[in-house]
Amino acid sequence: MEEQNELFKRLMDRSNRPGNLTKDIGMQVTELTEGKAVGKIEFIETSVNPRKIVHGGALFGVMDQLGGLAACTTGYGVVTVNGSIDFLRPTVPLEPLTCTATILKPGHRFTTCEAVIQSDATGKLIAKGSFTYCMMEQLKVLVKKLGD
Repeated sequence: MEEQNELFKRLMDRSNRPGNLTKDIGMQVTELTEGKAVGKIEFIETSVNPRKIVHGGALFGVMDQLGGLAACTTGYGVVTVNGSIDFLRPTVPLEPLTCTATILKPGHRFTTCEAVIQSDATGKLIAKGSFTYCMMEQLKVLVKKLGD
């Protein structure tokens, strides 16, 4: 259990460092538990498209990052093999949002996660998506080798 908590802490710390795409566009990972990852988002001005709404690629990036983190709670590194999202409502920079990703089907080779983004102010769904990850190397070994 302690090893799992240490892994979750290191995954969160790495995700929240400046220089990560999702951190640099306004996301902070706030919760990481077995099978679940949550992040608070306030997209910055540079995350908009020409219509002045948050770019779909920024939404996709956040959802993929949190889905990957949820998949990593199984103790393995992952790479994305497929992702699909539905954009349900537009959102603007600095609107507080929450993204929650959960494992739908864990597997030895592939894990599928669902990610949703909701408005903190209205509770309305902004986007929902499904992501499949290929399970790679065991993380608890890598965490000790790589350190911070």
